[in-house]
Parts: sequence; structure tokens; C-alpha cells
Amino acid sequence: MEVHHSHHHSGHVKKKFQEYLSEFFMLFAAVTLGFFVENYREGIVEQHKKDKLLHSVVENFKLDKKEIETHKELIKNRISNSEHFLVLLNSDLSTISKIEFYRTILFFAENKDMILNEKTRNDAETKGYYTTLNTTEMPGIINKYNYWYNDYKELNLGVLEICKKFIGANVPKVIEPDLVNYAYQLWGPETEEIKKALKGNVVQSISKEDKDAIKFEIANKIVLLKAELNTLDTLEGYADKAITTLEQNLEKH
Repeated sequence: MEVHHSHHHSGHVKKKFQEYLSEFFMLFAAVTLGFFVENYREGIVEQHKKDKLLHSVVENFKLDKKEIETHKELIKNRISNSEHFLVLLNSDLSTISKIEFYRTILFFAENKDMILNEKTRNDAETKGYYTTLNTTEMPGIINKYNYWYNDYKELNLGVLEICKKFIGANVPKVIEPDLVNYAYQLWGPETEEIKKALKGNVVQSISKEDKDAIKFEIANKIVLLKAELNTLDTLEGYADKAITTLEQNLEKH
């Protein structure tokens, strides 16, 4: 008996295979396109995060500059006060008012840290954002900025140690014991109570040995303060470079 095969069935199978193949390519194309779209979207999101953080870095550098300028003025005042302290110690103290002498002592013992905005700067560095800019300068600028900021911190620790030593070892030698509390109130305006308590000129005598020891500490502090000023000038210069470099790159986006 002769068997006849259906050509209609064979064509139907071929058509089904072509439909499956077409659906596969469509699905593959959709998945691939979705992958590229998602990568593109993530790239846009990442670029937005990068730009936002770098804008914050710029703003913090500008805040740092203001803080540096403020601190430079404080340092200049500390140098002036230290130099005035030397003049007083070289004078006849009995001709110097207690208020002037004690206020000079009080301000000599003062020292405050300068705290800059490190977080956003360090975050951007950790994420590698400086190396993805259209410049090779930024990583070097950041390294120099961090170097000079750390240099300032080291110098300031030296100044702080002098102040601590002066308060602990020398203040008792230059301020009358029963007037110490009044002397430390001279941060503010002179009240009638302070004026009455600190009336007149310096009475307490200071030995030449003690004077020489204090003069030595004053001279050391002046050297460190002047070094701080030079360091802050350099630090401010690198802040300017960082701001200019970042702003030029951010304008291109």
C-alpha cells in the first residue's frame, strides 16, 4: 500500500519554527535593548550623583577659603599679641595696668583649631571622581591640599602645646593668685567688678629667670604662628586651583 505524506503538515511545522525564531530574536532584541537602556539610565544617575558631589566639593572649598581667611586674621592677631607680650615683659611692669597685662596673658594662652570640610572632598576621592575628569590635575591638587592641611595641623599642635604649658607652668607666676578668676573674665567687656578688682598697675614681680623662660615660649609661638600663616597662604592657593579646575570641568556637562 502506497503511503502519501502531507506537504501541508511540513509547511505548518516550518512556519511554526519561523515564528518561534522570530519571537526569539524579538525577545533577544528587547532584552538587549532593555540592558542598554538600563545601563544608560544608570550612567545618567551615576553622572548626576558625581556632578552633585563635585558641586558640593566646590562649595566646601569656597567655605574652606572663608575659614582660612578668618583663621589667618586670628593668627595675625595672635602674633601681634605675642609681640606686645614681649614688649610688656621688657618694660617696667609697675607702669603697666593689670587689665592690659592680664588681658595680654589671657590672649597669649588662647588657641583654636581651624576645621575644614573634609568629608565631601574625601568621598569624591574614594569614588574616583577626580580621575574621571577631563584633566589630570585634580588628583595632584587634592594631594597637595591635604598635605598642607596636615602641615597646618602639625604646626597648630605645637602652638597648642606651648599654650598648655604656659597655662600650667607660667600663669601662676605672672598673675596674682587671688586675681586669677577676674583675669579669666577679661574675654568679655570690663565690668565694674573687674575694674575694681584689677585696679592699678602690676604689683606681682616676676624673676628674670621666669621672664626669660616666658620670652623663649613667646618666641617659639611666634615662629610657629608665622609658619602657619605661610602654610595657610599655600593652602588657600590650592583651594583656588581646585575650585577653578572643578568648575571648568562641571561646566562641560
